[in-house]
Amino acid sequence: TDRSLVILDELGRGTSTYDGTAIAYSVINEISHRIKCRTLFSTHYHSLVDDFSHSEFVEFMHMACKVEKEDLADPTNEAITFLYKLKPGFCPKSYGFNAAKLAGIPENIIRVGFEVAQNMEREHLVKKLMSENLDAAETRRLIKLIRDIKF
Repeated sequence: TDRSLVILDELGRGTSTYDGTAIAYSVINEISHRIKCRTLFSTHYHSLVDDFSHSEFVEFMHMACKVEKEDLADPTNEAITFLYKLKPGFCPKSYGFNAAKLAGIPENIIRVGFEVAQNMEREHLVKKLMSENLDAAETRRLIKLIRDIKF
């Protein structure tokens, strides 16, 4: 009912990224548009931010953290302290590589994973640009800029 409190943590965990995102999307959509009850929904599906950013029924919050020695080129150098404070807005950055470091995964493996993630992010941006209605010359120019970015 609209007087209920729903708490969902990592719905879709253990599924493929697409299946998990689709399940989470459907549940959020149902709760926010039909049931309209107060809900706490934690997820690592960051694409849901885009999907619900304009919804009047969804408010984004994230757990704050303090980043010391921020290093955009090598996440193994960062020191992150989780503050356990709920803050408005969506999480500005993923800290998965920090979680890997805390789990004891060797730094060389984390660095390779970070490089792979950067390449995946670039490819995602390229595909997104290609799906938008840009003229061919502008698309080529933007793709070149993205490929030249050094994260």
